[in-house]
Amino acid sequence: MTTEALKQHDAEREKWVALVGRLILSFGDIENITYLGLLQLPKDSIFESTSKLGFGARVDLLLEILNGHKKLDPTLRKAFSEKLLAAKKLAEIRNTVAHSPLMLSVYQHPTEEWIHTELSLGNAKNKDKALTLEKLGASTDEVEGLAKDLYNLYGEIHKHVV
Repeated sequence: MTTEALKQHDAEREKWVALVGRLILSFGDIENITYLGLLQLPKDSIFESTSKLGFGARVDLLLEILNGHKKLDPTLRKAFSEKLLAAKKLAEIRNTVAHSPLMLSVYQHPTEEWIHTELSLGNAKNKDKALTLEKLGASTDEVEGLAKDLYNLYGEIHKHVV
């Protein structure tokens, strides 16, 4: 590989690194919101045992707890619930990102002499869930927006419940 090709590879890799970092950090924010909700929203002290639950189970429990707060504005409760459900769906992408290497796929035409290369995040177990740079970028933007929305909504809920 030439020096120029190595520089190009490093530059391309940095695009992936930045998006992966942003997605993982923003999903950490979403995870934190579920912990805050389980710490502060239940009427009983359940945080020690519920904080050990996986993300999906924490979201499901938080949704049940929210439904028990009948005095909470239904519009606010619905908006927060919808965002939590969206986060639950995005957890699959977060898992793919967190557990997959950056892979180089090489396609060589069988009779012609051209080669096509493509980078993606994926692994042998989840080939069908591999992410392109474009899909990773869109998912990162979605997770960042979702984290911001959830923090804002949780702030409003916290004012009325705690």
